[in-house]
Amino acid sequence: MVTEIFCSTVIRGATDKDITGFFYHILWPEKRILSKIPVPAVTKGFGARGGSRGGRGLLWRDGFLFACACDKIIVYDERFRIAELFNHPHIIGHHDLAADDEGLWCNSTLIDALFKLDWNGNIVDEWYASEDREFLQLFEGDDKPAYEVPRPRRKDYVSDVDREGLDVYDEQFHFNTLHVSNGAVYTFGSAKYALVQVRPQPTLVQRNPRWKWAHNVTPLNDAVIVNNSVHKCFERYRPGVDHPEICTKLDETDGTATQFATSGWVRGLARADERHVFVGSSPSTIFLVDMITGAVVDRMLLADNIVDAVHAIAVKTPR
Repeated sequence: MVTEIFCSTVIRGATDKDITGFFYHILWPEKRILSKIPVPAVTKGFGARGGSRGGRGLLWRDGFLFACACDKIIVYDERFRIAELFNHPHIIGHHDLAADDEGLWCNSTLIDALFKLDWNGNIVDEWYASEDREFLQLFEGDDKPAYEVPRPRRKDYVSDVDREGLDVYDEQFHFNTLHVSNGAVYTFGSAKYALVQVRPQPTLVQRNPRWKWAHNVTPLNDAVIVNNSVHKCFERYRPGVDHPEICTKLDETDGTATQFATSGWVRGLARADERHVFVGSSPSTIFLVDMITGAVVDRMLLADNIVDAVHAIAVKTPR
């Protein structure tokens, strides 16, 4: 299997505003880096938690790489030359991308919203979870029930990235995943450990406390695959079942992982073929994992630095 993949990374604690992560273009399985560029700096600073650093979601489509920073989508050609920039005052905290023939879905994670853009960057669909009363009622039995938060349409949330305190955004769900399949759009709220179908209409698919702070929770035909970031493993579940049938540990250090300066923060996933997935971790490493057996088939270390972490992976498909 010879293929080209793209990868985004985040350098936690980076003090140089212009070097907070990288976009990689890699030839696999030779593990040869074809090119590597710094992620374009965010419009403003690092934010109260440093969460605006580095590269985010990636998607390859029709000869172009759609690559996210916290406050923008950069459209590159295969040589990392910028073709377009997409941004909007309500889209802040990019995490993932997914597409159908009509356009591109993205997360506005910091305000618990999802947006669909056409291929020119215009908004054609939107969902503000914190304004959806029927959806919020699905979480009314939680210890901390979800509550309604109006999102004024004239407000510029991107300009708030430097302000102190989480109350700036009043984020409840932390939507960090997107998946489109057979006309349905899915996301995952890691703070509420909830896999959600957003379109055709918002529906709760499954919740699992083991998935809290997980990434890339993705429904397949006969399974749900999960990057369990806290437990440092790639997991495969049968739909509706709480315990994984496959749990592949990708880091041998003791304890659980946290987002900041610990190894084994598993994040970033892309299908290599019907059986295999590329999975990211920290220090920045890409694993090729067999979804059927759980075996690690191959791996590539990008940076041997505990604060350097993979965020997203995309496979370059033929036109």
